[in-house]
Amino acid sequence: MFHFRESLHIRGVSPRAAKIILAAWRPSTRKQYSVYLSRWLLFCGKRSLDPLQATVNSVLDFLVDLYDSGLGYSGINIARSMLSSFLVVPRDTGKEILIKKFLKGVFELRTPQPRYHSIWDVSVVLDYIRTLGPNNELTLQFLTYKTVILTALIPAQRVQTLRYLDLSHLRKTDESFCFFIVDKVKQTRPGHVGLEVIFSKYHNDERICVYSALEAYIEKTRTLRHKSNLFISYRKPNGPVGTETISRWIKAVLAPSGVNTNIFKAHSTRAASTSAASTKCVPVQKILNTAGWSNAKTFAMFYKKKVESHDNAFASSLLQK
Repeated sequence: MFHFRESLHIRGVSPRAAKIILAAWRPSTRKQYSVYLSRWLLFCGKRSLDPLQATVNSVLDFLVDLYDSGLGYSGINIARSMLSSFLVVPRDTGKEILIKKFLKGVFELRTPQPRYHSIWDVSVVLDYIRTLGPNNELTLQFLTYKTVILTALIPAQRVQTLRYLDLSHLRKTDESFCFFIVDKVKQTRPGHVGLEVIFSKYHNDERICVYSALEAYIEKTRTLRHKSNLFISYRKPNGPVGTETISRWIKAVLAPSGVNTNIFKAHSTRAASTSAASTKCVPVQKILNTAGWSNAKTFAMFYKKKVESHDNAFASSLLQK
């Protein structure tokens, strides 16, 4: 972030203040910005331009180069945001009328498309889970698979969130497991700090009850775990696992269920479960609260899909045939 520090320094920002300002960008944002900053510095170097004092026309030419390279609206918008934070100019370049019009033009010419136009039917996965047998007869590997897929489907959470489930922040009752996420996740922002993820007992069919699966999994791994992370590897040394491993486990259930994993990734569980709940008339606000979205627009645009097939309201509706 050296170049951003330099930009803040030129604007008269003290090193102490700059350190706090730079903390506003999460690692994922820094990584994205660094890609476009490198391209911007190269662009300016070839044209003998001051990268900190560029004109609006120079910015437009840079964005055109990105467009000509095949970049779409999302990528160009990230580049625009990076330049707004980086450039030392009297006005916000990102809000300059010509820049805004350019982005609108990119959107019209290359309208972002959702990854999935339809989604797999949750019932095929639940049917597969039913064939696995009782929890106490499953190997650790298959009990892990079952627990992971149910914890992904029932509260419609991101894989990242599953990684942060921690037994030291668990409240268990006779009817539910409630995990409090203290780590920063995607939806963490001012006014929305901390996330509760609740897994309620499903009395109608213990074979697909996430509560029963969690109870069995925690007991089976009790003597194996060295840390308090919920999900650990089923192979020695049984350490905590990351999002990539959890994603593989989810796909290990989707594939034998008949879901095409060449098309559908692990994250598709969110779209599948929320779409299934929507078709069963679960209120939109219940879906938003369960999945951690702030507005219905996100759900409608990216997650509400046509299903490929013939609190508790969300989970119960999802599990019922």
